[in-house]
Amino acid sequence: MKKKILLCRSHLYGIIPVLVMLAVSPCMRGAPPSNASASSGRSAKHAELTAKYGMTQQQLQKRDELVDKLNSALKAVQESSDLKAQERKSRIGSLMHDFEQAMSSVLSKEQYDKWMRDRKALKEQNAENAKGLTAKIDKIRKSDIPELQKKDQIAAVEADYVQESAMTNGGTKSAERKLELRHTRKLISIQNDRNLKTNFGETQQMQSLKAEKNRKIAELKARKLPVRPYKEEYNRIMAEYEASVHQLLGDPKFLQWGKNRNAALERSLKSRYGMTPEQITQYKELLNAKAIERYKITHSKLSTAERNAKRSELDAKYDALVKNMLTADQIRKIAADKTLRKQKKVAATQNTPNK
Repeated sequence: MKKKILLCRSHLYGIIPVLVMLAVSPCMRGAPPSNASASSGRSAKHAELTAKYGMTQQQLQKRDELVDKLNSALKAVQESSDLKAQERKSRIGSLMHDFEQAMSSVLSKEQYDKWMRDRKALKEQNAENAKGLTAKIDKIRKSDIPELQKKDQIAAVEADYVQESAMTNGGTKSAERKLELRHTRKLISIQNDRNLKTNFGETQQMQSLKAEKNRKIAELKARKLPVRPYKEEYNRIMAEYEASVHQLLGDPKFLQWGKNRNAALERSLKSRYGMTPEQITQYKELLNAKAIERYKITHSKLSTAERNAKRSELDAKYDALVKNMLTADQIRKIAADKTLRKQKKVAATQNTPNK
């Protein structure tokens, strides 16, 4: 699914994935995960190179050796948690330059000149696509629309980016991989800023664990279990998720990861709605008080209709308290997000097949 809710982007990482993808994307490296697809992908690449540049079998073999060497070096750079963004970009640039120089001894001058012209054109097109995506996302981020609408719009422009990139990078899978690299790099930057230094591999595994956790929770919600079984299953999913992250990161990093998670609400309220520290404190106090009252209603001996009525009264009561502590613009954004969230929930329910 192309449209995803994703983290914000920065200018800094617009070009790095472009350089990396020239070597490590399926269309350029010929090394997808499985043996069968690897063989098929490499054969297709060989056919393309033979058709475009007239490469011989000996040239293709030497080129494959250089690509494999390059990919190993790129992986080491990607997985290093000690490199800063500019250092990583510089090393990737050096590796790509060395690869191109090595190819000059594999190809004839005529072949090499044409190959380099094509590579330059591809780099420029990828850079232009990445620059355009960054500009569109920045414009959305700076707009005054509610946060959930921003995320939907960002997902839409990213889907467009994938389609544009697919036309110049050997298909949709390659373009999606390029976008995935961009997201991973941004997440590494965010985590470093929050004192959690993870390398490329760790960050990708954390993204996979989170996606799997979210998938399980979505499936759990679709089952519409009673409160107690739902909470038990939810807690089990979260415990498994946290245990997996702990195993991946080890004690020191896991402790910092926990601290960052605990501070997530404050960051969200500040970035989404511009709340001040005082407003955030008051808002959290209201949320906690509401949760306690809601728990009492849920576990009361009232009938279902009476519990629903009490919950509606509770929501109205705390909505009024929240409005008293926020500005009109903050209230507008929260209300818009709440409405959009409800619409998405209804749409998801309607699209869920009956079992």
